Amino acid sequence: MKFIRRIIRFVFISFALLALGYSAVFGITLLRFSTANVDGTRYFFHESSEAEISSLHTLAMQNLQISGLYEGAPNATVILTQSPFEYRVLSFFRNARAFGNSFAPLSYIVIAPSNIGDDTVITASERYNQRILHGVLTHEFVHLLLYSHFGLDTLVQIPVWKVEGYADYIAQEGSFPEGDGEFLRRGERQQPVFRIFQIPEGG
Repeated sequence: MKFIRRIIRFVFISFALLALGYSAVFGITLLRFSTANVDGTRYFFHESSEAEISSLHTLAMQNLQISGLYEGAPNATVILTQSPFEYRVLSFFRNARAFGNSFAPLSYIVIAPSNIGDDTVITASERYNQRILHGVLTHEFVHLLLYSHFGLDTLVQIPVWKVEGYADYIAQEGSFPEGDGEFLRRGERQQPVFRIFQIPEGG
């Protein structure tokens, strides 16, 4: 038990150091992050300017205002990563093919490797591996809004497809083309999108 506690402690200490942009994990040194505070949201980023971060934030907030849950910019921490390794570590090794990961109770968002100047995010997926950065950021902010509005007990009872669909609706873009979404609706299971999402027969 003491050994397990030590591992957990190591993970959290490493995370804290990484989030501040200083340290190394398993001997791999990360570049120091720059930081910017925009409307109460703290951003950690590489190779960009505060002006670009402010513009990115403004675009995400414009999308977010579509939601009836919007009550002002969330007080959150957003980390815009530069490498797949950095992304995996800072998102606690969750789905590496996701464009972003949010930890709503902590108001903490990690975005996959991004080109802030081009407003794009790219993942390790073979298909549907690029999205608009401010759209992905909006999507993750929606998860924070839903958690704040409903609370965890209610939110976990809402179907995942409804939560993710609402987040994409507010972001005004999605993870795969509209045409593939139509294949999903019609049930054309020979399409690649079904293999990606592994929808079972009768689902």
